[in-house]
Amino acid sequence: MGNFHLPSQEPKKTEGHSISSCMEKVITFLGGCIFGVSSLLVNSEFSKYLEENNKTIPDVLLSWFIRTPPVAIESETGAEERMLRLKQLLEKRDWKQADIETSNLLHWIIRTPVENNFIDTDLKKLPCRDIKTVDGLWTYYSNGRFGYSAQDLILKRLGNDIVLFGDAVDWRKYSKWVFSYDYDLRAAKGHLPSPIGVSYGLSRGLSRTTPLGAPLLSRTIPLEAPASPNRKPLSVYIPIPKSCETP
Repeated sequence: MGNFHLPSQEPKKTEGHSISSCMEKVITFLGGCIFGVSSLLVNSEFSKYLEENNKTIPDVLLSWFIRTPPVAIESETGAEERMLRLKQLLEKRDWKQADIETSNLLHWIIRTPVENNFIDTDLKKLPCRDIKTVDGLWTYYSNGRFGYSAQDLILKRLGNDIVLFGDAVDWRKYSKWVFSYDYDLRAAKGHLPSPIGVSYGLSRGLSRTTPLGAPLLSRTIPLEAPASPNRKPLSVYIPIPKSCETP
């Protein structure tokens, strides 16, 4: 005959098992953290990352638990609405449309027709806060994988060698520039945004009050034959700002 208990004699549930289970999870978690940190300490790429970004191991560990707040939308050119559109695309991880919107946004900021290449001198008109916001949005929503600053770090690490850079971000394949893009978070680090198509010359461009699509006020005067390729990361033409605060 099986054992049974009267209602008044039902065994009390002990908390020992639940406490033990909780402790096991904590120990497993801490063990994973220790293993992860020890693996990073012997990783040369991680050491290089710390040095290039002026970070410490506690900084990185803290970032695992506390994510940086979303990027503030700041513009010196009244481009906030366009930036919000870019933000929405990046939130949805629609990398292809976000890439197209980024190019269109840069054209809008410096008032050049979207169907034209950028003029190298016009790129210098891009304001600090606008570039910082666009880069910050790409950086935040890709967890640091994409963005102008990610591309800049790679380019500097490779001694500003544009060919090695192209190989590293998969803009070159089999020793040829292909410029075919992989719109996926698993793409090579720095793969997006896509490179800036540039024509070399002088142009007065368009004023901010001139409607888009209007003809250029002066024709482009070539100064030199463009180097191959004529599409490069934005950081080749202008510095990518970390801060826009004036001293």
